[in-house]
Amino acid sequence: MAQAFAVAVITEIPIMGERARSLWAVLTETPEQALEAVRRSVSPGCEVHDVIGTLTGESVQRLGLEPGEAKHL
Repeated sequence: MAQAFAVAVITEIPIMGERARSLWAVLTETPEQALEAVRRSVSPGCEVHDVIGTLTGESVQRLGLEPGEAKHL
C-alpha cells in the first residue's frame, strides 16, 4: 500500500551564495521509491537528502497526490 513521504531537498542559490531547503511530498510504496521520484522531479544540482517524515491521508487528499507523483510543498 502506498504511503506519503516528506522528502528534504537542498538547493544552491548562486545569487545569494546560500543553500535553501525545500520539502517535497510523494506517494510511493517505499522510502527509497520516494527519494527516486523526487530525484526525477528536481532540477539538476539539487541534493535530495532524506525522507524526513510521512503525511496523513488527509494531506494526501488535499495535495491531490497520485502514486509516484512528487509535489513541491
